[in-house]
Amino acid sequence: MTPTKDIHDIIRTIIARMDNNICIEEVIVNPDNTITAKCCYTAWLMQEDILLGQFRVINVIPNKEVTVEVIVPGSVLQVGQPLSIPRPTYFHGTVRNTNAELLKIKDGTQKYPMIYCLEVFNEVFTGDPELSKERDSSLRLFFLGSNNYKDWITEDHYQKVIIPLRNMVDSFVSYVNNGEGFAELEPYTTVNHVNFGTFAADNGNLKWLLDGNISGIELDITLPILKSLTCEGDCSC
Repeated sequence: MTPTKDIHDIIRTIIARMDNNICIEEVIVNPDNTITAKCCYTAWLMQEDILLGQFRVINVIPNKEVTVEVIVPGSVLQVGQPLSIPRPTYFHGTVRNTNAELLKIKDGTQKYPMIYCLEVFNEVFTGDPELSKERDSSLRLFFLGSNNYKDWITEDHYQKVIIPLRNMVDSFVSYVNNGEGFAELEPYTTVNHVNFGTFAADNGNLKWLLDGNISGIELDITLPILKSLTCEGDCSC
């Protein structure tokens, strides 16, 4: 009997294979000794992120350019240089349990950006040995980044967090659409959350779901998982 692969292991695999590469098309050294790199894809890079341990991001115009401060003297960026940015941290569980877990992590870079899977959820198994699909896993995933809610207006949340996280959502979905192990993806839903919390129509966020100043995108999606994905690496005998 082939063991069922846990859905969280599947999500972690997707995260590990998402496109997190930025390619520099033009480099401009600014008079204040910062560097601006033109990039047509900036992934989910945000302000205050650290690149290569050598640069601190001070501004991002999503999918256009990134301006960095050199924090290691002598460091340079070059045209054509590939940059792999850190992947999001993955959390799952009920709101209460996940919140307790997050409160124990004091370093925000170890939490954000994050992908959070809200439990509980449903997985419907086909039960038919003749079918290639094993199950449909219906998930609520939240792609979240830190914000400065005291000083930001709504447009700041979009430019600095939500639009970068849209690249993350697109990368996640793209892998499911094109990676092996998944059937054709059904329509999915996204919801933008400025100051992430329980959302009520016309009333905004009524209370925090998770402690912390965070904004992001909710993705309601059903992953159509094939048996070939579950068997990967396990069916040699």
